Amino acid sequence: MAALVDLRALANLQARCVALVPGKCTLLHKQGFWQSAKWDEEKTEHAAQVWMLGGQIVADRESTHHTDLSLAALGNWTGRRYDFHWCTDQVPTALRLYREHQQDARQYTFQGLVGGTDGSANNRTGRMGAGFALGIQKEPLMTYSVSVGGPLAPLRAEAASLFQLLRRVRERFPSHVNLLVFIDCLVLLDILLKWGRSDFQPQPRDIVHFDVLVPLLSELRSWPGTVVLMKVKSHAGCLLNERADALADLGALSEEEQIFPGPSKYGTLWLRARASWRDRVRSEQLHHVLPRDSAPNKSILKQIITVNLFRAMAKRNTHFVRQLFCRKEGRVLARVVSRSDDAILRVWTRVMTDTYPVQTYLHRIRAVKSP
Repeated sequence: MAALVDLRALANLQARCVALVPGKCTLLHKQGFWQSAKWDEEKTEHAAQVWMLGGQIVADRESTHHTDLSLAALGNWTGRRYDFHWCTDQVPTALRLYREHQQDARQYTFQGLVGGTDGSANNRTGRMGAGFALGIQKEPLMTYSVSVGGPLAPLRAEAASLFQLLRRVRERFPSHVNLLVFIDCLVLLDILLKWGRSDFQPQPRDIVHFDVLVPLLSELRSWPGTVVLMKVKSHAGCLLNERADALADLGALSEEEQIFPGPSKYGTLWLRARASWRDRVRSEQLHHVLPRDSAPNKSILKQIITVNLFRAMAKRNTHFVRQLFCRKEGRVLARVVSRSDDAILRVWTRVMTDTYPVQTYLHRIRAVKSP
């Protein structure tokens, strides 16, 4: 009923359906994704239509379903989400007002170079990457991505990306002394702000990254001009932050030589997981993350024992193993139940062991006459 009313209204507006957009497409965004800062692309759940206003008058309902364009004819939309950052003509008033209230609004008034840094640390693969982008033009002045070594932590990747930005900008643009950098890592900014103060007491998890932080501080203190580090929210649509985030992910996948490899293990034993063992865990899809070879021996032993216990448990012929471990649905069920309270857990345990409902179970073992 509502569709017929909409078609009549579109016909009165002299609109024409020009394209059909299938489901699971990134062409459309959910309503309100800007206000909630959900910048990452999400595929649409349903199919949609693209209508063009004006043109020939639509006489009947059958002709409204005629399409002149395919999805491919609409063009390549990869990266088009950045289009509102620049205009070929004069910036419209609505866009200017919108820009002035965004986190990265200072990039349009800053007198100097503008860049963004980001780091990537993947706990599943155990790899880190760093990346930065310089310039708010459609074609950036400089981009960079690299793999980062050492202890796995987002702080380390973020510090490495900022260090590389400062060093390479100084080499390529020696005459530009003012620099604005957008960063989404509050931990790094907090350490740089407190460094040298009497009340600064770094945590042990931060001390292991001093081999990156100390050169970064030396680079900042020797900068001839002004460096402004501005905190922005990640994945919120800031142009330079999004560009740097994509470059950091590329750096994490790079097979080239790593920067800041970090200290090696000290001691008489250096435990490592065999490559064949990593391939076996990956092929069996155990959903366990094996630590990197540079991880502490205790962490490697703990994770290997966990994987072995899981594999040994899956070989048992019990009811729990058959219904829980050997079925894909069991993984989802186990995650849901683990967040439930004890009462639900007790009922779920009885169900898994075929002892619930209780009366039916008692009737099956002939303890009562009726189920």
